[in-house]
Amino acid sequence: REYALHLEFEPGGALVGTSITEAGLRSLSGVYLADIVRNDRHLGPVSPDEVLEADDLLIFVGDVTDVLDLRARAGLRPPPEQTDVLDDAREPLYFEAVIGRESALVGRTLKEVGGRTGYRAAVVAIHRSGTRVEGKLGDVELHAGDTLVLLASSDLRTARRAMEDFLVIAPLQHAVPVIGRKARWVALALAAFVACAGFELTTVFEAALVAAGVVVGARVVSFAEAKRSIDLDVILMIAAALGIGSAVDSSGLAQDIADVATDGLGFLGVVGVVLGVLLTTSLLTEIVTNNAAAAVVVPIAIRAAEAVDLDLRMMAVGVAVVASSSFLTPIGYQTNAMVYGPGNYRFGDFVRVGGIVNLVVLAAATTMVVTLG
Repeated sequence: REYALHLEFEPGGALVGTSITEAGLRSLSGVYLADIVRNDRHLGPVSPDEVLEADDLLIFVGDVTDVLDLRARAGLRPPPEQTDVLDDAREPLYFEAVIGRESALVGRTLKEVGGRTGYRAAVVAIHRSGTRVEGKLGDVELHAGDTLVLLASSDLRTARRAMEDFLVIAPLQHAVPVIGRKARWVALALAAFVACAGFELTTVFEAALVAAGVVVGARVVSFAEAKRSIDLDVILMIAAALGIGSAVDSSGLAQDIADVATDGLGFLGVVGVVLGVLLTTSLLTEIVTNNAAAAVVVPIAIRAAEAVDLDLRMMAVGVAVVASSSFLTPIGYQTNAMVYGPGNYRFGDFVRVGGIVNLVVLAAATTMVVTLG
């Protein structure tokens, strides 16, 4: 289904004064610029050489996901009424809503309806079967069967008037972009996190809590949204992995693995010794932290480097690189675990793709140490 979406320019934005082609609005994926409204005049169909002006209203047409993605494009912003909803709404979400035959909205324009609906919502886009919706959204006369993309609070489906006006209200699985003054709070939270952690004013954990507190306190996200974003499965998996890693280290199993790997490849000479050390590091870093893997392997690497007359620093650098290259399992590193759940990955996905990356890193690191050491 094709939706019509309206966007404006950011004040003083870089797109003003450029042509449609120069602004990158000519060949968009799944969506196209159908019209420009300038001083109440429609310029469509729009020439690719048309120069954009500050007060232009851009009308895009395309699939719902593609047109909503445009709202996060640099230099463009939604009309003021949508920004107001983002500022005021509790847990703002996108909804698709179909106007019913008995709805009070039928035969009226959005400008006429205004805020008299009994619920706080802004129309982002409109779809009308069989015909393109033209003109400003506020001037479009609504028909029964029109499908609207609404930006509203998460409780829209329980609002009595909304239930009367729409036959169906369905949430869209599309993130609402952070715009307006709230974006500054996100930047401030990020800067606070980097400063606290970078200058060691606090631990990384404490810095993350401060940043999260700023984002929640500024109402960029609600407390309920923040709570829902905590993936307990991932947290338990990380905790279990740390426990296993600690046991492997303290029991002496890590040292045994290191001895077997380095001794087993010794017959290959210098290459075999280096490969054995780095292969040990690669295996250990998948089950213990990168710091623990490096701590276990570095003493062995130093002894091995002295035995074959290699530069100790190059061997240590090789161990450090491989210890920080954990791609084989979702529990090998924190970032692996962070994307494991939200990305709907399987354990085998990491083995299949990460195994290849691990082999490439291992080969490159081995070559570097042997050549430069």
